[in-house]
Amino acid sequence: MESAGVPVSPYAPQTYDAVWAIALALSKAENLWRNLAMTDNNGTSHKRGWKLGLGHFDYDRKDMAEEFLNQLANLSFLGVSGPVSFNGADRIGTSAFYQIQGGRPKTVALYTHGRELRCKDCARPQWAGGIPAARRVLVLRVDSVWAPARLAVATLAAAGVALALAFLVFNLHYSKRRSIKLSSPRLNNMTLIGCVLVYTAVALLGVDNATLPSFVPFSAMCTGRVYILSAGFSLAFGSMFAKTYRVHRIFIRYVFTINVPCTVINLEAILSVLFIRRLPLERQFK
Repeated sequence: MESAGVPVSPYAPQTYDAVWAIALALSKAENLWRNLAMTDNNGTSHKRGWKLGLGHFDYDRKDMAEEFLNQLANLSFLGVSGPVSFNGADRIGTSAFYQIQGGRPKTVALYTHGRELRCKDCARPQWAGGIPAARRVLVLRVDSVWAPARLAVATLAAAGVALALAFLVFNLHYSKRRSIKLSSPRLNNMTLIGCVLVYTAVALLGVDNATLPSFVPFSAMCTGRVYILSAGFSLAFGSMFAKTYRVHRIFIRYVFTINVPCTVINLEAILSVLFIRRLPLERQFK
């Protein structure tokens, strides 16, 4: 058919075997009923008194339906698509075993229910060292941050820490000057300290099992990073928000007395402690 240009469905072999299985089941059921009729001169079943045979088939005959299912369950023949047998409503197919050889999957064995595990055209299995593994090999691998990337980020974070400390020293040294006083030096100092903490947390986030000393627990490192990052962000963001709020109050001629950064950092510290006490940070392997 393919040579004549007629398209062939990939399910044609299974369809042919399904029709052939139905025909065999009907034939075997008919032969069984004929044998039963020969033992009874009246040609009736001793149990129900109904006539048996395909000529007496009716869709209400549950006894015939059960016999058809029984014959299908007992079928076993070699079809176009391979050995055909059934387990309930499911066909017992052929299991193919593949192994990656030379970067491509190759069939190394075929298993058919009730037959030996043989395959003439299959490739021979290949094992590392020539011996198959006695049990499953479990390999634990800890992925680490790429060293050049970790070094680059740590260098940038160190530069940020150095720049923030330089600004902090400058701010403290010239804190008596009028221009520095007008810019809220205390809030500026809190912002710079927060930046130092955030940059430090960025560098610590690149620390993993490959770079962490053995005497330092990894859970302590994880907890410390959370605290440092939370405190740094709260100080930097809280102080900048306080400066904006202070300018707003000055323009509306209101005395600014609320210590917003300290309030924010205290609230952040309380939430962080409660969270870590409730859900402690642990390392998990996948």
